[in-house]
Amino acid sequence: SKPANSHIPKPQQAVEGLPQMKGTTLIHLSTVGSRSKQLASHDSDYDLKAIILHSTENYLLQNVTPNKAFVTSIVDPNTDNAVEVEGTLVDYLNMMDHALKSHQVAYAALFGIAIYETSESEHLKQLFHQAYDPRTLLVSYSGIMHSERLRAKKKHRQNGIKHAANIVYYASILHVFQTNPEPPLPGAFSLERLKNVDSKLRKQIKSLYEHRKLDKSISDFDLSQFRDFIKSANDLKARESTQTTGVELQTLRTEAHKNFLKLCLK
Repeated sequence: SKPANSHIPKPQQAVEGLPQMKGTTLIHLSTVGSRSKQLASHDSDYDLKAIILHSTENYLLQNVTPNKAFVTSIVDPNTDNAVEVEGTLVDYLNMMDHALKSHQVAYAALFGIAIYETSESEHLKQLFHQAYDPRTLLVSYSGIMHSERLRAKKKHRQNGIKHAANIVYYASILHVFQTNPEPPLPGAFSLERLKNVDSKLRKQIKSLYEHRKLDKSISDFDLSQFRDFIKSANDLKARESTQTTGVELQTLRTEAHKNFLKLCLK
């Protein structure tokens, strides 16, 4: 295995900063959150998602935690200062199940900004593509956007630029998923891929993102200019696609578990 090309953060420092767990093997490491969305300001936190394989013994003893949160620190490549990092260790078997279900967690981890990859990273990505159901991600991101609204309202931050950028970003995701029935690739949410958006709105979205990067503390941003764009995203339905049948999905699941057993026996 080898580190993937990435500048946020430096691969070796990120890997060394992970909590050491006896009998585990790192399979994949990626940046999630605002940095993977390319909405990060200079003081944005680092959020990492690590996929790990446990020892055969721990799997047999059922001594495996599907998800484990951690806090660590790494060196910021831009400032050379130590920064706090929040992340999640996700068990390989759990992530495999997420990939088979087209789960948002699998998409964010596997198709975000990769820091460290192995051959099994590619296998999980292929599994996601083979089992891909766009309707699942549409429902998931609609829920995330709704939760973002409720959270901002509860904290009286409806007019904050951070909230505005998040809402518009999730609306963009929904537009891309609706207009592209095939599995979206990394970078799927760049403005160039918003095919049904006019140039004026694209410039407004770009301006919003740039202001968010410069100062995420702005508290009086006018979100009304994006009202129609957000509303139309909520009304979207996934186009018909070559959805995996139940029989095909069961075959994929069987093959995935066979591969998992081979990994454990290496």
